[in-house]
Amino acid sequence: MRRGELVGLRWGDINLKTGMLTVVNNVTVTDHATEHGTPKGNRARSMSLDAGTVAALKDWKRQQATERLAVGTYWPEGDFVFTWPHGELVHPAIVTRTFKRLKESAGLPDLRLHALRHAWARHALDGGADVKEVATRLGHSSVRITLDVYVAASSERDRAAAESVAAMYDIG
Repeated sequence: MRRGELVGLRWGDINLKTGMLTVVNNVTVTDHATEHGTPKGNRARSMSLDAGTVAALKDWKRQQATERLAVGTYWPEGDFVFTWPHGELVHPAIVTRTFKRLKESAGLPDLRLHALRHAWARHALDGGADVKEVATRLGHSSVRITLDVYVAASSERDRAAAESVAAMYDIG
């Protein structure tokens, strides 16, 4: 997901029983003020969540429910997933700054938050994920965008393709 899509995520967009998430909101920043809108491309998209992410979200939802009880009627409207302990929406710039701080404290190489999206796509494709599924998950309007941006020619994939086709014809 893009940073603004994460910030705009609401609990109603996540089904913790089925492990499905739907991206329908996006928060952008103009002159330090946040604006709510639709995801890039103006299309909602759904994606499966792994069991570890579902467990982390369940824990976070319980913690947030405790915070909500403490704040009471002063909790802002919106049902957002990522809020401060008093319920206010986390500003997208804070997400970026927090990522940078955590990255530096962990001694990780210099990379931008958005690079995680690129890394996920490359790992998924290198791991054999279907390019159409990856394109849909990323919100690309066409698999061509995904292929052009994320798939580089690879001698390993070329060799695997040759071996795979040869195995189909029992050549070998």
